[in-house]
Amino acid sequence: MWASVARETLDYVLRDMTHPEGGFYSAEDADSEGVEGKYYVWSEDELRSLLNADEFQKVQEVYGVSKHGNFEHHNIPFLKTETPWDIKYQEPLKSAVKKMWEYREKRIHPLKDDKVLASWNGLMISAMSFAAFVLQNDHYLEAAQKAGEFVWKYLFHEGDQKLYRRFREGDVRFEASLDDYAFLIQSFLDLYEASFDSVWFQRAQILQSKADELFWDPLAGGYFSTDGQDATLIARTKDIYDGAIPSGNSVSLMNLLRLYAFTNTRFYQEQAHQLIDAFSDSVFRTPYGSPAFLNALDFALDDIFEIVLAGNKDHVGPLLQKLSGYYLPNKVIALAHRPQNESIIPLLENRTPTSPTKAQVYVCQNHTCQKPVEDWEELFPLISKTKPYRIY
Repeated sequence: MWASVARETLDYVLRDMTHPEGGFYSAEDADSEGVEGKYYVWSEDELRSLLNADEFQKVQEVYGVSKHGNFEHHNIPFLKTETPWDIKYQEPLKSAVKKMWEYREKRIHPLKDDKVLASWNGLMISAMSFAAFVLQNDHYLEAAQKAGEFVWKYLFHEGDQKLYRRFREGDVRFEASLDDYAFLIQSFLDLYEASFDSVWFQRAQILQSKADELFWDPLAGGYFSTDGQDATLIARTKDIYDGAIPSGNSVSLMNLLRLYAFTNTRFYQEQAHQLIDAFSDSVFRTPYGSPAFLNALDFALDDIFEIVLAGNKDHVGPLLQKLSGYYLPNKVIALAHRPQNESIIPLLENRTPTSPTKAQVYVCQNHTCQKPVEDWEELFPLISKTKPYRIY
């Protein structure tokens, strides 16, 4: 069920919320023709005339359609709690939903906010990349790559190595904030783990270097939300509250920890530790306000897995499919298939495949690796060991 919810959500974004060149738009209005929800709601008479008798009866039963409706004398269709999710894909409901969708497409659509924002695109690229990995779906991977290239082409300036915040109809404006950098760094790391194209890892490092230069507080640690160049702002704030979207500091903490796991570069580890120190008192007082920060802290305290797949993509495919179906949050994953990638991602050093026909997997912790294994039966015991936690 949850996989189908994710697919339907992502498919909606790709169908209705994507720029022709790949970037993701910002929002759609709730109203059309000046009426709240008009595009989305249905009257009972409208459905009765659109559907055949069996379809209408099933829509009435499953979606709770009535004469009086549930929103201003109209109906917002929703599945009742006790209704199985897969009933949507069974007749006659399947054909009814198809007719409803085709009919609704003829209505006047809500207005679209077609700005392409760096930060929100970072979040959506991460979602597409994660779906591509977990669902092993190349369509979502291609969408994530296309959006990443869009952002890099239009919102990153090679000259000053700076990121910009907003694109609309060819117009690029506003120097980026911490959120823009943090969310895009996260998305490029996610995109690397979904595609194993090292260009995304390199771009994540470029953005991290610039974020450190623009936003890091060298005195107290942590990242400011802005670069301090706007004279109209009377103060530079540092945010740690994770609300509808996570804070730039919480995401940056996870980015630094992941970069350290890939590179064994002490700077990333030390920066992460300083960031934790900077906000530890605040998070201790109100932990429920910083769940993304706590998620990164869990990553920092755990003995995370550094997993290297060695071999070409065809050979590693079956093992990768098994890995994608196993929930293992505190990990990084990389592919050793080109010697030149070793200089980009130090985790790959001396991990080249030793067999021309078989994939091998190195499972490492704290940058120390066990001998490679070649099948899931050998791999699973190595990654299923979890660090015990003590709750005080």
